[in-house]
Amino acid sequence: MTAPSFPTPFVIAHEAFIPDAQNAHGDLVDKWAPASARSVYGAGPAMSNEPKLVGQDRVIVDVVLLVPPDQPYGPRDRVTLAGNVFECVGYPESTEFNPFGKHFGAVVNLRRVEG
Repeated sequence: MTAPSFPTPFVIAHEAFIPDAQNAHGDLVDKWAPASARSVYGAGPAMSNEPKLVGQDRVIVDVVLLVPPDQPYGPRDRVTLAGNVFECVGYPESTEFNPFGKHFGAVVNLRRVEG
């Protein structure tokens, strides 16, 4: 399947999650690889929601990132988009198996939790 040529005018920072990373004491810790720049097609609008509870101050922001087919993303990877750090939710939703004979890329679901 061939990949069409679409412009990738937006640049994001990607940090791959390192599973099974350990600290100096051998304890498992959350760790990410250094950020690398990636060019992407674009992103959808930020969608936020907030629980309707008294005293609640948590806001969850979801965004979809549209990426070319040659960019791998995984659960817990981090993406910096427009100055905000998001975490990847699950695996990318690939467009590889479509009836048009071209692999357009993927949709990466991102989430940021505030509060």
